[in-house]
Amino acid sequence: MTLSADPALGKILLDQRPNKGNIGNGIFLMVVSLPFILVVAVPNAPMEVRLGSFVFGSCLGGFAVIMMRRNWMHVFLQEFGVREYRQARGRSLRYDQVDEFFYTSLRLFGHGSYIHTIQKLALNSNGSAGPPLVCTLIFKEADGRSPAEATNALTEVRDRISHSLTDRFLERLERESTVDWTPEVRIAMRGLEIRDRHGNWELVEWKNVSRYEMKNGTLNLLLDAEAKPRLQINTAQVNFYPAYALALRLHRRAKG
Repeated sequence: MTLSADPALGKILLDQRPNKGNIGNGIFLMVVSLPFILVVAVPNAPMEVRLGSFVFGSCLGGFAVIMMRRNWMHVFLQEFGVREYRQARGRSLRYDQVDEFFYTSLRLFGHGSYIHTIQKLALNSNGSAGPPLVCTLIFKEADGRSPAEATNALTEVRDRISHSLTDRFLERLERESTVDWTPEVRIAMRGLEIRDRHGNWELVEWKNVSRYEMKNGTLNLLLDAEAKPRLQINTAQVNFYPAYALALRLHRRAKG
């Protein structure tokens, strides 16, 4: 099977090849399973030992094959969409067809030293079958302790999709009066509606919002009259970024 980008989706921004670490781990498990399987050929070994070793080795080897097949992906992040090959099948999704996306960024440290950064973008369309199309970027930043997020093709695509979904969210807001942000927060024209412990919705008007602070994967909402954040939202949620962009847009409009 020839793996290639989708010509209809424009130039290639990022070519994500199968993860060598996953392949190496799978091969290692298969090698480890072989001695257990070969015990069945040892004539002097008790039958229950040979049978038990064979079953264990077969299960270990089968698990390795399944995990290698399941985790094998080749993804082309392109100008107008993404092309993914998973389990020997290819499929494409245009960015303007995306209804939901999930983005995370994680810096890994070991013994206090920065190791690398992992960014993951998962795209989904309500009209397509199968799991979300996923693109993962693993790289080392020049300064792994910088408060600024590393920008690249993945974050550019995230921002482009976010902008498009923000416009659609605004249209929905004008029709339906509120747009869900999280199960506990929804966006209204006048401000944010926050669910309290009793399940009631409390309106926090835009004019009372002081600022937003993004840190370590958490968005803090601070009000003018309060020292502690009124609200904390985990950024690792579906459609967090377009909803956040909509909140910022309405907040700026209210503040003039």
